Amino acid sequence: MQQHFFWDGPSLIRTDLAEPAEVVISQNGKVIPFRFQPAEEGGEIILEEDLSLETLPNVACNGSPVTLTLRFITHDPLFEETFLPDLSLLGSFYRPEGTLFRVYAPLAEKAEVEVEGEVTPLADCGQGVFAGFVAGDLEGKSYHYRVTRYHETKEVLDPFAYSSLLDSAASVIIDERKIHYLKRTLPALPKEDVILYELSVRDFSASRSWPGRSRRRFAALQEEDLQLQGLPVGIDYLRSLGVTHLQFLPLTDFATVDEKYALHYNWGYDPVQYNVIEGSYLTDQEDPYARILEWADTVRYLHERGLRVTMDVVFNHVYDKTPFALDELLPYAFFRYQGTKRSNGAFCGNELRTESLFLRAYIVAMCRRYVELFDIDGLRFDLMGLIDIDTMKEIAATIEEIKPGFLIYGEGWSMPGALPEEACTTLNNAKEMPSFSFFNDRFRNILRGEEGGANRFGFAMGDLHDEEQVYEALRGSCSELFDSPLQSLNYLECHDNRTYADKLQLLSPEDDEERRKEKVKLALGFLLLSEGIPFLHAGQEFLRSKNGEENSYRSPDRINALDWRLRVHNDDVVNYTRELIALRKEYPELRLKTKEECEEIAFSRYYEMVVMEVGRLLILFNPCSFTHIYPLERPMELVFQEERCSIRTDLVEISPFSLAVLRK
Repeated sequence: MQQHFFWDGPSLIRTDLAEPAEVVISQNGKVIPFRFQPAEEGGEIILEEDLSLETLPNVACNGSPVTLTLRFITHDPLFEETFLPDLSLLGSFYRPEGTLFRVYAPLAEKAEVEVEGEVTPLADCGQGVFAGFVAGDLEGKSYHYRVTRYHETKEVLDPFAYSSLLDSAASVIIDERKIHYLKRTLPALPKEDVILYELSVRDFSASRSWPGRSRRRFAALQEEDLQLQGLPVGIDYLRSLGVTHLQFLPLTDFATVDEKYALHYNWGYDPVQYNVIEGSYLTDQEDPYARILEWADTVRYLHERGLRVTMDVVFNHVYDKTPFALDELLPYAFFRYQGTKRSNGAFCGNELRTESLFLRAYIVAMCRRYVELFDIDGLRFDLMGLIDIDTMKEIAATIEEIKPGFLIYGEGWSMPGALPEEACTTLNNAKEMPSFSFFNDRFRNILRGEEGGANRFGFAMGDLHDEEQVYEALRGSCSELFDSPLQSLNYLECHDNRTYADKLQLLSPEDDEERRKEKVKLALGFLLLSEGIPFLHAGQEFLRSKNGEENSYRSPDRINALDWRLRVHNDDVVNYTRELIALRKEYPELRLKTKEECEEIAFSRYYEMVVMEVGRLLILFNPCSFTHIYPLERPMELVFQEERCSIRTDLVEISPFSLAVLRK
């Protein structure tokens, strides 16, 4: 039976041998003494001195040489410091006379670059970097690296390339001088003024109701003057709504979508290349520069129309470790492990070891690239709670130097990963990161109702318990979670879970259309009049439905596509949302910046109705099925009303599932 030996520490080699055998460990011609001790999964060889990192040690068992596999030695601080190059030197660097290649592959037996069938050896330059020059004009040529380790050669994508062939078939050489373009940078928006709108490139134009020429591609985001029944749709519609930032679901190379024909659907939380934009969204899929310029041009276009852009990034896991280039170049180094098994905190089969010095530097480099190359205005981090705090802080510090006021936020859930909770970017640690914003699931749960087995009603649906938690949510959750309301990203629905309209249909099937609209409007009122940063899921404001699907990450277009006919049918809710957004922008009382300001917000209870007094405004929410008449201490001016509200100088009458806003 073949024995396996793993280099797991400076003086530690593990093996599946359960009992001592005739094992000899040597390095640079010197035999190194050791002691053997049984372990849970075999045995441990404890060396009397640390091994050098200059070369792989030699291992012989029963007189025959065996392979020593680099494993958890790659997690050792000395190994990481020894093999930490300047990442800006890695990748392919084109000139008409030839291209320079540099690839990171510590302690590989050899490395080569293959450019369309022609193989060129690369020289070991130290710090784990192999480099070589290939003469000739190689612009647009495809290539991959060939890395040999343990006598096995693997073809590897370049994790620093700017472009690739369709479906990650190979990396492509480009002239970086051709990807510079005229940008239209917008000044940073104060965080209290941000209103986010989450959008999928594909969903935006995949419906049969889409009136534009292009479908499912970036090009659809640049179509103007589109209408249905005389009402604007598309980007013109989003501009008229008043949102400030479009948050796009992941845009870097997906693993499970056929790029040429887009036969399969995926949200994009299945990354295979962080360095390359997804090809199914391109109009010109044969042009390697389109991977960069089509998205860059889309951002420029949106900026010219006053819309800022954030990218959703997935640095917590990859779709599959096998095609992940960095793992092919240095196995075991970039995933977390619990014992000898990969940790699975993301529930996707793996979990990135973001605390690795090289991987941290790589993630920072990719985030920097997105900002410098595409001129984006924010980053949304998927499962940010699996990313270590030091990495997130380094990302923030790096980008702040490039683009002050840049928006950084994400999901701060506590996941069952291998990293200790105190080291993770979770909601529980939010106060250590005052410049970051976090999706506030407490806000969602109290107002919409929790997901899962109970599927209970939320306060905005008429469940009137947990009154104090409602007050806390409206104050920006500053008492318990955050140091300021600007850390609270308030939402009722997003790409995950059912839409709000679908949940209403599930829990209150007896409601007619008008009653459902009333409940949606009230929920939008809570969302847009609370302290913190409001977040809208595309179509939420016109009762978007996914036919009740709770998790549509790979459901077809008929489930995920935005049905623009609903925008027409529910134009009253759209107008209501537009007015709420305008109201929020007009009154600074609805955009408080500090915890102290939020603590001054006063609340009173009038039967089942919640009354919030902030600054010059009095806001009345009625989440119950009864009409209430609220007496006023002094005459007030009605500045916003749901259609079924009315006011006299001394009384305000508010209908079920409605709200009213008055000014002193």
